[in-house]
Amino acid sequence: MLLRAKKILSLMPYIMRHRMGLVFYSYKWPYINGVNIETPLEKDGLRMIVNTKDLIGWEIFFFGAYEPHTNTVLKKYVRPGDVVIEGGSHIGTETLILSRLVGDTGHVYGFEPTTTSFHSLNENIKLNGLTNISTYELALGEKNGAVGFCLLPPWHCNPGRNGKVVRSDEIIKTTVNQTTIDTFVQENNLTKVNFLKMDIQGGEMDLLDGAHETLSRFHPIIFTEASPKYNDLPKLYEKLKSYGYAIYRIKGDKKTVVNSVSDIKNGGDWLAKVE
Repeated sequence: MLLRAKKILSLMPYIMRHRMGLVFYSYKWPYINGVNIETPLEKDGLRMIVNTKDLIGWEIFFFGAYEPHTNTVLKKYVRPGDVVIEGGSHIGTETLILSRLVGDTGHVYGFEPTTTSFHSLNENIKLNGLTNISTYELALGEKNGAVGFCLLPPWHCNPGRNGKVVRSDEIIKTTVNQTTIDTFVQENNLTKVNFLKMDIQGGEMDLLDGAHETLSRFHPIIFTEASPKYNDLPKLYEKLKSYGYAIYRIKGDKKTVVNSVSDIKNGGDWLAKVE
């Protein structure tokens, strides 16, 4: 059924595929458990093991990528030899792509505090034989040690939304271990950090608070989700500006400068650069 549905969708015009995918096989159906299946990621020769009950896995299985606009940004700004820190690696959707982009002379440091996702992340790295990724079952934040964390229930269709701030009545409260970027950089003697990606569901301000020395010293390009659901966007904006960053809203192929707090609007994806 899955492969047949995938084949039919591949023959449809792009604009129809997502809507019809939910008709043929929806991750929202309560009576399916989903299956773990190996599938191509993008068209770069990468592969992933995904679960078809998971929104992210469903997108990758049927359409080859999750949030392709994010992958476009990564391919534009990450270069061979770069050192990348990724906060919220989840199952490796972007981690694998980052590995290809930095090449043999670069390195990706991926952080994922959720045990099940961390296991899947490492399985997907192993599946592709990638050796330029180091992974850590840790959150990135403002201090070192155990911190509160929220998990969505096992049946939920998007475990990628796990985080410190979860807007749901069905969360499971737990604790995870956390480090600051400054501590990590110092302990691992990193001499550069070129790119920082964070998609951590409201933990972005905490991460920046724990990265003062790293941001001041290396000025990495920052790519972040800026969601009003999880963040105080004016505070996030001012924090980035305090380090000398110019901030851009990214939508598709368009990059629009965010000149002031009043220009923030509804958030979206932000790219921050020191220019």
